[in-house]
Amino acid sequence: MRRLIFEPEHDAFRESVRRFFRNEIEPHAARWREQGYVDRSAYTKAGEQGYLLMWADERYGGAGVDDFRYEQIVYEENIRHGEPGFYINLHSGLVAPYIDGLGDEAQKQRWLPGCARGEIILAIAMTEPGSGSDLAGMKASAVEHGDHWVLNGSKTYISNGQIADLVIVAARTVPDERYGIGLFVVEAGMPGFKRGNRLHKMGLKAQDTSELFFDGVRIPKANVLGDPRRGFGFLQQFLVGERLIAAIGSMATAQTADAAQSSHDTNVYTRLSGRRRRCSTAAEPSGAWAADPAGSGATAGASGPVGADGTMVSGMSPDGSTAVTVLSFTQGGRGILWRSVEFDRCHRDPRLAGRLVCPPPTTRQCGITSCRSRPRVRAFVPAGCG
Repeated sequence: MRRLIFEPEHDAFRESVRRFFRNEIEPHAARWREQGYVDRSAYTKAGEQGYLLMWADERYGGAGVDDFRYEQIVYEENIRHGEPGFYINLHSGLVAPYIDGLGDEAQKQRWLPGCARGEIILAIAMTEPGSGSDLAGMKASAVEHGDHWVLNGSKTYISNGQIADLVIVAARTVPDERYGIGLFVVEAGMPGFKRGNRLHKMGLKAQDTSELFFDGVRIPKANVLGDPRRGFGFLQQFLVGERLIAAIGSMATAQTADAAQSSHDTNVYTRLSGRRRRCSTAAEPSGAWAADPAGSGATAGASGPVGADGTMVSGMSPDGSTAVTVLSFTQGGRGILWRSVEFDRCHRDPRLAGRLVCPPPTTRQCGITSCRSRPRVRAFVPAGCG
């Protein structure tokens, strides 16, 4: 089915992006999955092509592209022809917007150009051992001392934890206030900042997930993003955008699995295509919401609202993607186990990503993942976080 939201210029851009992922990313994917992390060169190569921080102003190294559909194309083609463990969406879509939206001019000039070139890799650290998704219950603390803050605590399940050059760390700054949290930019090499073990996951093998430890790390006040006591509100605002990119990634994965199976057995595909279409409706509502602004109340441009209910997108997309993949698996028969590494990845990775990025409603805490505010698209865009 033809997708109606894209113009001819988007189709031409997609072809260029597809060639990049096929030539520069896909050939290395198996090795990255084996070693457990993506080479830094993947980011610099993407930066050379202008695929990182496309939304950023030109004076910060971006292209100043207001049309979110270009960013959507990059994320989709990475799923289909690159490596989902290459967390280009986390770097460009989730973490960098914190710097752009909350940083002062000096901070933007200092960090964004390197991020756009792929020379500075980003991560964000929120989750802690024992506290799970309850961000308001975090134990990591930052205490003000003259011209700096002293950060102590630990984080876990941090995407890009091993390779990140900058980590935005959420820490409690007001001990007697549940929501008194600040956001601090920790740089690689700061005394007291240590990376723990790389955690082994069931899926997303090429995407490194790590423990991080902070023991008396001195954070200059020039590394504080926004008001150091309003960080919880900032997290509420920016995390809503995860739903949009999670939906895009889930739909792209479902479509990739569907195509992988049908290419192996056209007869089975034709005979049972009706069943697949019915199963696909589990994913389609949120996918349409994310990918078809004209029909769902969201706008394609970065300057417009992404929609009213991020919870709807997050709740349906990962499960719908898994449902489509499972149906394709049953139709393909046992032979597909040997025929398609791509299908195996599509079957495994969304189950993990869907629960990490968009946990079920019963695991959501403090309104973070069910916020119904109407964000602006450029301010978020994700997908995996910390």
